[in-house]
Amino acid sequence: SYLNKIENNYSHLPVLETERLILRPLQEKDIQEVYDNWASDPKVAKYTSWKAHQSINETAQFVNQVVSNYEDGLMDTWGIVSKSDSRLIGSGGYTPDSKKGGVCNIGYALSRPYWNQGLMTEAVKKMVEFGFSTLMPSRLQSYVYVEHEASQKVLKKVGFQFEGILRNYCLHHGKPTDVNMFSVQPSDLNK
Repeated sequence: SYLNKIENNYSHLPVLETERLILRPLQEKDIQEVYDNWASDPKVAKYTSWKAHQSINETAQFVNQVVSNYEDGLMDTWGIVSKSDSRLIGSGGYTPDSKKGGVCNIGYALSRPYWNQGLMTEAVKKMVEFGFSTLMPSRLQSYVYVEHEASQKVLKKVGFQFEGILRNYCLHHGKPTDVNMFSVQPSDLNK
């Protein structure tokens, strides 16, 4: 089945490479860098489903959960490393939509000093290519807060299509919030 395919592919999360980045599994030794570089930054967390981490313990819980998910063969998150300085600068990945077979949600975060350099576009493009060539979902999708224009630009550059606004679709830091729905299908990439 589709979910078995996901679990088989994710029992060993592969290392992926782009021109400027390495996408690799997160490790326990990354906890401090994840905390320092983006997880504790309120400006990074502003448009995410999670709040900025207030302590290293929150980051440790996150990283340990990701590592545990790898061990369980579940889909999860890559750490994003900049080749130019070998720093861990973000994370990204996708999770299956449990209600809809063949659909994955994609999400990502990037350290602020690395914004506006096309790096996240590069990373997301690689994640999309990997997803469609290996997991073969029918669609990848992303919910983006309406105000988060930078993330919407990333998705559009990679080939995602805007599908509409979902009103009060989710709680964002406790408040009902509108999101824009984007998706990409394999046929979109061949246009």
